[in-house]
Amino acid sequence: MAAGFDRLSLAGKVAIVTGGGNGIGAETACLMASRGAAVLIADIDEDAAWRTERQIADEGGRATALRVDVGSAADLQAMVDAAVDMFGGLHILCNNAFFQVIGSVEQLSEADWDRTQTVSLKSVFLGSKFAIPRIRASGGGAIVNTASMHAITGFRGFAAYQSAKGGVCALTRQMAMDYGHENIRVNAVLPGPTVTAAFAQVPESYVRISARRTPILRTGRPDETAEAIAFLASDAASLITGIAMPVDGGATIVGEPDWLDEKPVILA
Repeated sequence: MAAGFDRLSLAGKVAIVTGGGNGIGAETACLMASRGAAVLIADIDEDAAWRTERQIADEGGRATALRVDVGSAADLQAMVDAAVDMFGGLHILCNNAFFQVIGSVEQLSEADWDRTQTVSLKSVFLGSKFAIPRIRASGGGAIVNTASMHAITGFRGFAAYQSAKGGVCALTRQMAMDYGHENIRVNAVLPGPTVTAAFAQVPESYVRISARRTPILRTGRPDETAEAIAFLASDAASLITGIAMPVDGGATIVGEPDWLDEKPVILA
């Protein structure tokens, strides 16, 4: 290895981060830019995407914001094309956008089910479908999908979200199998309870219980998940593909918080 070579560096890379306007996505976009990547920040909330772009620019990084509805194939195709047109290639895709409605299969409407699957799972399929030819043309790279601890643990009242995130992990493994020989690695991160704007809508009792029932006795921060994503996207993870990495303070080894009496809420 050459002296001084930093395998965590993303210098010379082009990255797309969906849901990049807030929370884990914004932290990921900023961290990748700080490590040298040029970043396209995709978010349905255009103002939030612009705030992330300005933060990166203020810190001397390269980024552009784009309004993208990840439920739209046309928007996702345009997103990939824009990244290549602006920055000259594509090496990293972070499928991070999500939507969820809490409820059992009896409680959920068909529209709630469909929207959750579209934003949280179908977008991973479509985003990857359009990005992979461009990553291949750039010589290879990495896809990192934001799943959830819900993919591997049971929680009452999350029928749509858990099935979508379980699908993300299965699709991650399949893409790793299909594209590893082309120098395209595909991994997933599984955040646990993480304090973001969306998480702030969760009942306070769940926040307290979530912290108490993790071995490290606290909830996570968005920057902690961003660190895991940036690692998996970097050359430091060159032998890692097809994994689902919990970033949860050990929550998945504990089980379900007891908050079953709380009323369902909508997170978006």
